[in-house]
Amino acid sequence: MAWVETASLSFIARHESAQADAAAGVLDDLEAFRAKLETLFDRVPGEVSVVIHPRPLMLAAAAPWLPLARAVSAPAGRRYFTGWFGLREIHVLAPEALERQP
Repeated sequence: MAWVETASLSFIARHESAQADAAAGVLDDLEAFRAKLETLFDRVPGEVSVVIHPRPLMLAAAAPWLPLARAVSAPAGRRYFTGWFGLREIHVLAPEALERQP
């Protein structure tokens, strides 16, 4: 499946073409969260790339520290490790992949 980009005001999502609707929802949520942060901080990030991975293995390959972080965390906290970040890039699981997470 081909990877495509979807843009919002502050973010650019890279995702599989079949995930266009899910990517739009993720970007809407991120823009809403960014708007809340603007009320709290003088500066907030802009021009951030969001890579939406359809499967956990793909996310683990892109963010090798993620499986290690999950392994050393308490079982109840592992479900919150569903993404990883860098200076200008965030790697996350697609919403449908999150629903399948234990």
